[in-house]
Amino acid sequence: MVVHAFPLAKLGSLLLRQVSKPIANFLKERAKQHPFFRTYLLMPPAQFYNWCEVKMKMYALNLGKPVTVARLNEATAIDLGGDILGEFIVFFIAGAILTNEYVKQMRKEADKKEASQQEMNQLMDTIRDLNLQLEMQAVEIQELNEVVQRLQGKKKR
Repeated sequence: MVVHAFPLAKLGSLLLRQVSKPIANFLKERAKQHPFFRTYLLMPPAQFYNWCEVKMKMYALNLGKPVTVARLNEATAIDLGGDILGEFIVFFIAGAILTNEYVKQMRKEADKKEASQQEMNQLMDTIRDLNLQLEMQAVEIQELNEVVQRLQGKKKR
């Protein structure tokens, strides 16, 4: 059963990416056109990503520590920032869907547990009722036995 889940998960992730990519592209293009978003939303993450990338490459290749990292030009930073924004939106949508599915699964599990608890309570109530009836019948049997004993005692006299 688990073996079949992996192709389904791949298909689901592909579907998610295909559905959320147009939304991300639309928002990315809108952000590129708006000066506020371009300046404060696209360029700083792109410059930070570039800084991290250069530092990691220098460290990975044992080339020493770069003293200063050259900043990206505006067009490159906007494109890179747009790509980062698009990927973040896809990731956010995937996270929201996964969170929603998790919450639904937890609710379903809670409902199942609640139904099981209600069934258990009903069974416990039934057992209590049966025990009460058993005790009442035992008392009645005892009374009937006493009546039978008295009747047998009268018959012997």
